[in-house]
Amino acid sequence: MAPKLKKSIINVSQLVSGDIFAKLIGMFVLVFYVRYLPKEYLALLPVYGILTGMSTLIFSFGIFPTLVRSLPSMLKENLDEARAMIFTSSIIILGGAGVFASSVFFLSENVSEILLKSHAHSNLIKGMSVGLFAAGIIRVSDYVLWSSSRFSRMTIIKMTNALMTALITVSLVLILGVKGLILGMVIRDITCAFLSLFFLKDIIFTKSLRLYPARKLLKDSFPFYMEAYLFYFKNQKTTRRGGINLLTIYYYLFLSIFIFTK
Repeated sequence: MAPKLKKSIINVSQLVSGDIFAKLIGMFVLVFYVRYLPKEYLALLPVYGILTGMSTLIFSFGIFPTLVRSLPSMLKENLDEARAMIFTSSIIILGGAGVFASSVFFLSENVSEILLKSHAHSNLIKGMSVGLFAAGIIRVSDYVLWSSSRFSRMTIIKMTNALMTALITVSLVLILGVKGLILGMVIRDITCAFLSLFFLKDIIFTKSLRLYPARKLLKDSFPFYMEAYLFYFKNQKTTRRGGINLLTIYYYLFLSIFIFTK
C-alpha cells in the first residue's frame, strides 16, 4: 500500500472513530438532559451553540477558509511565515471573540430577551459569556490542527469534549441544577481550549513570532466572509424567530440529526 494512501486511511479512521465515540456519548447525554432538564432550561443548550458560533463569525472576516487553503503548503515551505499567519489570524479572531463575549456579558438581558423571550435567564447568559472566548480558541485551533494534518489530536480533543460533557457537566447538573449545566459547559470548553493550545505548542509558542501583513490576510479572506454569514443565518434563522419552545424543538432535532446522520 502506498505510504500516502495508508496515511490518508489512518487519518480518516482517526476522525471517524472520534465522531462515533462522541455520538455514542451524545446519545446518553441527550437522554439525561431530556429526563432532568425542564424545557425552558433545555433551550439553553442551543443558545450556547448559537453564541459560540457567533463569537467567531462576526470577526472572522473569512480567515478560516484562508487558513485551510494556505497553511498546509506554508507549514512545509516556510514555517516562520505560517506562524506569522496563525498569530495574526488569532489576534484578529480572538480579539473579536473577546469583544463579543464582553458584549454578551454586559448586554445579557437583551440577549436573553432576543433568544429566550425573557429577561429571567440573563444571569445564565452572563455565565455562558465566560466560555465564548475559550470556544473561539478551540475553533481557531481546529483549523490549524486540520491544516497541519494533526487529526489524532483533533480526535483526542473531540473525545475529551464528549467525556467532559458526560462526566463533568452531567455531575454538575445533578449537584447544582441549571447553574451546573452552564458551569459544566464553560469548564469543558476552557479545558479543551488549553488542550488545543498544548497540541499546537511547537507552532505557536516560539520566540520568533512576527505579524503577517493583516491587510493582505483580510484582502485574501474577505471573499469568504459573506458566505460564512449566509451559511450561518440559513442554519439559524428559524431559531432566531422563536423563543424557548422553538429552541427546545431545535435542540431535539439538531442533536438527533447530528447523532444519526452526520
